[in-house]
Amino acid sequence: MNYAIILAVGEEVDMKVDLPKCAIPLLGKPMISYVLDEVKKTSVDQIICISNHQEELCTNIIQDVKVTQNLSIVNEIKDAGYTIILPGDMPLLHKNLVQGLIDTHIKNKNEITVGVTTAIEDDAMVPFAKELQCGVYCVNNFLLSKVFMQENDPFETIFTLCSSHKVGIYPMTDKLLKICNLLDLSEVETELRKSINKRHLLHGVRMENWETITIGPDVKIEPNTWIRSGSILLGNSEIHQGAVIGPNTEINNSKIMESAVVMQSLVNDSTVGKEAKIGPFTHLRMNTIIGDYDRIGNFVEIKNSVIGQKTNVSHLTYVGDTDCGSGVNFGCGVVTVNYDGKHKFRTTIGDNVFIGCNSNLIAPVKVENGGFIAAGSTITEDLKEDDFAIARAKQVTKKGYAKKFGYKKV
Repeated sequence: MNYAIILAVGEEVDMKVDLPKCAIPLLGKPMISYVLDEVKKTSVDQIICISNHQEELCTNIIQDVKVTQNLSIVNEIKDAGYTIILPGDMPLLHKNLVQGLIDTHIKNKNEITVGVTTAIEDDAMVPFAKELQCGVYCVNNFLLSKVFMQENDPFETIFTLCSSHKVGIYPMTDKLLKICNLLDLSEVETELRKSINKRHLLHGVRMENWETITIGPDVKIEPNTWIRSGSILLGNSEIHQGAVIGPNTEINNSKIMESAVVMQSLVNDSTVGKEAKIGPFTHLRMNTIIGDYDRIGNFVEIKNSVIGQKTNVSHLTYVGDTDCGSGVNFGCGVVTVNYDGKHKFRTTIGDNVFIGCNSNLIAPVKVENGGFIAAGSTITEDLKEDDFAIARAKQVTKKGYAKKFGYKKV
């Protein structure tokens, strides 16, 4: 059995943040996740994370890796394999570097192999390469207890063992930055952003001012898409062929289907149908599904709702907890009133419904196909198919009262 031990220990004094350092997000993803993802692509059989922030890492970040703060875990590793030891705050580490270190260790039958960022000509110089090492090692498993059971830092202990065991080196020429402060964090994030953006550009994704665009490592973008200036795409988002994103748009864990346009808007945990037009200044959140060919416009917020095809929600409207059909028109200022102060309720709207400006639909309420709601109405009762509803106070006009009580210009 071959192991990887990820070290996520120590205090974050220099980082000046409340989160554990390895949990600090880079491009929307915790930095330790970058290391874990790359190690999982190598010949390692099992990963163990040693951290004094066990609860935080297990609860929010690491789901499929054993996390412990007890160093005695190494006593359970008794088989004659190898173990790589590496820090959790080196997100630029690549699988090829890790696997190269492992292959060199096995090929040369070393007991310890040290990854270094500067070439060293003589193996005897390895113990003196402290300033050159990048904090990645491969050791034979019988040495693990010696490495971890001493009071010193494991990396320091490895160097003390170099004089009495067969040691090899492995040059890691890639730019590997270990994060110690917020300046390091910013520099690493810049490197990650450039690498990710270049990959998408070479894959056929058009970018406008690509230096201003942020794309997370798990975002999938199909060729023949256009990402415009200032846009941020994070999480497990998917951008399909022909879509236009931006400018100044943020998309998190969402799907944007073929030829949809999302401009100057925020989309969280939602799906936008093909050829839909979103924005500017639209907010989609929490399990919202926008249908094909929809138009969702200025200052519209939609939450936890399903909107059918060819529906228009053009401006200044809130749609919450709603199941809406196709061909519906929402006038300006419409609100589906889903919360009574204690509980949330859903609104159901059929196909080809017209909802006039400044109307309120007090949930739970249902409007069936073809319903018509006059502007300024507050709807509290269900409407059957093709019903017309008007629910507003009768206008009262007082002749000449404006001179006595009306507006006086200063």
